[in-house]
Amino acid sequence: MASQLSIETLLAASRGALPKVPGYRLRALLGRGGMGVVYAAVPDGTESLVAIKILRNDVATPANLARFDRERRILEQLSHPDIATLLDSGETLDGAPYLAMEYIEGRAIGDYCAAHALGNRSRVRLFHAVCEVVAAAHDLAIIHNDLKPSNILVDQDGHPKLLDFGISKLMAAGEERLTVTGCRPLTPEYASIEQLRGGTITLASDVYSLGAILAELAGSTDPALNAIIRHAMAEQPERRYQTARELGDDVEAYLEGRALSLGAEPPKLRWQAIVVAVGLALMPALMVQLSESPTAVPSESERDYLVARHLWSKLSMPELRKAEAWFRKSVEKDPRSAMAHAGLADALYFKGELDGRNPREVFREAKVEARRAIELDERLAVAHAVAGSVLFASDLKWTYAEAEFQQALKLDPKCVRAMQGYACMLMRLGRLGEAGALMKRARLLDPASPILGLQEARVPFYAGRFEVARDLFRGVLDRDPSFSLAHYYLALCYRFLGQAQAAEAEMRKTSLSELGMAVEIAWIRGRDVAHAELQRLLEQEKGNPSIVFVAIELGRNDLAFQLLEKAIAQRETMMLGLKVDPRFDALRSDPRFDALLRQAGLPNLP
Repeated sequence: MASQLSIETLLAASRGALPKVPGYRLRALLGRGGMGVVYAAVPDGTESLVAIKILRNDVATPANLARFDRERRILEQLSHPDIATLLDSGETLDGAPYLAMEYIEGRAIGDYCAAHALGNRSRVRLFHAVCEVVAAAHDLAIIHNDLKPSNILVDQDGHPKLLDFGISKLMAAGEERLTVTGCRPLTPEYASIEQLRGGTITLASDVYSLGAILAELAGSTDPALNAIIRHAMAEQPERRYQTARELGDDVEAYLEGRALSLGAEPPKLRWQAIVVAVGLALMPALMVQLSESPTAVPSESERDYLVARHLWSKLSMPELRKAEAWFRKSVEKDPRSAMAHAGLADALYFKGELDGRNPREVFREAKVEARRAIELDERLAVAHAVAGSVLFASDLKWTYAEAEFQQALKLDPKCVRAMQGYACMLMRLGRLGEAGALMKRARLLDPASPILGLQEARVPFYAGRFEVARDLFRGVLDRDPSFSLAHYYLALCYRFLGQAQAAEAEMRKTSLSELGMAVEIAWIRGRDVAHAELQRLLEQEKGNPSIVFVAIELGRNDLAFQLLEKAIAQRETMMLGLKVDPRFDALRSDPRFDALLRQAGLPNLP
């Protein structure tokens, strides 16, 4: 049902001119994907919100126009209270096709479960309701083809709502086969093997995605529930449940304590399928380690580890906190698992990188966990890679860190986590050419990884090539519109290109804290526009290193140097960018800057 609750909130979030759609007043930008842009709108003569999806002009090829029209035809066939309803369609005044949809007010299913502290059985009950919604589409021979938590919203009444049939498939004569090479890539964490390989898509492809969602939501070690997940995520489509209804029936049987439809020995899930399902973009070493037993069922510790790695791959603070908790579970269940200790060290390292609040203690624990992983398995390349990242960020010992990265690559020349961490350090040392070459190697091994895409784009950013970096960050967001760090760096690019309005719009899409957002927005608006706000932050947050860019913007260089010395003492990661971050350019001519570089362990580097 259309909501009337959020108009003022959405108005506040909107910036810039909005498209003109006959019969509607567009209120705010809701989101941007690889194919369409979605706005909140109000039909003329009413005050009820609807969602308007408009095909992006830059991707309006004949093939994508056909896909957009396919989505319209699919939605016209769907009539279900828990599937977003198509209300209208047509063209904007500029001739772009649009779809007017029911506006759903709710949270993504994972966020809803966390916010309401749902227990395991309540999560499974909610998932059962999702199966029923997907089954309604399957009954009409419609494959969603991109099922993931962000496409399942739960409203205020606890009902799941299914969104986004943009790359759905009609199982009808005459429909062309869809592959993953289209304008918007699938989400690897939830895509089946055949989707990732561009094979034939069937209803069982949706079942695989549902199994991955259940594995993430449930976090259970219950044998019956694990059997359902394994069956849903079997590598071969014919060995899975064939429809969402079949999966839902077994989930219902589990909830009621009845026997499952599975035989005594359900199909075992290949390790490779599990790894793909949880999106371990930077973990090729895990594939090597587990390939010797391709049909083995994961232990409880290993399963917790895989869920944690999936959460880690999002690289935002909410997911990192969850990942840390899952890694700790994995360590508790198997204290001698080197992979679990290395994973926990990795989560802690990135928590220190992104949190921005005195990370010294977090880095200290990360170093302990990395050392423990190496003690347990000195040939585990990823453990050496994480140790390198921590040594550089925590101890400012880049020579020791470089030795760890090189050892990781000696043990496993294809260890992408080592390449990513090594390149990150090389960038901060100003060795941009080496960093760029290393990222090219990593991207060849894992071209779909948003983390590697981000790292690749940071090389021209630090080199001051902001237009090149902007286009690369946009490409990352086309693949993963929810990637907060990519929005952050894209905002910085826009700011340096003199596009403050676009920079502010991008910054508001990040997951920054309230203070972090206030600081960045004031900095983006600049001294002439936000002088009063900059002064307020300076007075209110005296001594907080995170406001250093506010001090620089106001020309308070003495204060900026004091804050940076404090940042170095506290190991706040902003100081690692002293040599290359363009936001420090105003300080570089000051004689004190060289001393600051030496204090940060960054002197006289090429």
